[in-house]
Amino acid sequence: MKIPETESAGGLLRIISPQKKDQTDRDLDMSGDQKDIEIPESYARSSTGRPATDLVMSHILESLVDGTMIPGQRVNATQLAEELGVSIVPVREALHFLAGEGVVKLMALKGARISTMNAEEIVDWWHIFLALAEISFEACARAIAKNPQQARRIQKKLDIIAEAEINSTPARFIMTLADFHRLVHSIAEKPVFDDAVRRLQVVFWCSFLPAYVPFEDYGPLFVKHYRLVGEALMRGDYNSAKSNFRYHGNWSSAIIEGARPEPGSPWAESNES
Repeated sequence: MKIPETESAGGLLRIISPQKKDQTDRDLDMSGDQKDIEIPESYARSSTGRPATDLVMSHILESLVDGTMIPGQRVNATQLAEELGVSIVPVREALHFLAGEGVVKLMALKGARISTMNAEEIVDWWHIFLALAEISFEACARAIAKNPQQARRIQKKLDIIAEAEINSTPARFIMTLADFHRLVHSIAEKPVFDDAVRRLQVVFWCSFLPAYVPFEDYGPLFVKHYRLVGEALMRGDYNSAKSNFRYHGNWSSAIIEGARPEPGSPWAESNES
């Protein structure tokens, strides 16, 4: 699978675990190997500051993105520790951290399972995120109006999104869209928006979208809608950006809930009621 390498490989942050050195942390024993773990960049700030724990957490998140872990699956802590070459301690720490994020559920005497989420719950989270996106679009558009050079970053990201839709899996494409919002937050110089994305579990519930959205049919329209939003931001027109994204939110929510509008045909919410 080809992933655009510009701008952090199409919206994914590559975390490379440290090589074995003077190990003061016995929990991090990678036997001299490097393991590349790709996680959504919006989760980069979720670091615990302990390399072995971060490695486990990154592995679980990456496995959700690429489908090797699925909702409801039991997480075998001992097996995971052996697979990653760490002790059981950082595995347990990572599971407790991700439980706080809602990604896993801890069960008394039964370990942990990946959390599940139905279509209605995803749509509810999606609409909460829409409110955050509208606030961030206004801040971004105002920043671009003050410094038009920032518009180039938006254009570059839009090109990456278009390429990802063609060359990436649906899960990777979704993560590229998520990284568009990270860029919006960066241009707006509002890191608090990234904190909100993490707290809203955006990357987690977005990982469910391929099960509900047939991207082979609707992927190009996701690209079109994001391009309309991006072009409005580049003009400094935050009202149009908000309006276009609100349309996209309602349209995509209908698809998540089972509607299948004709691709390329005009859509209105009343069409699916």
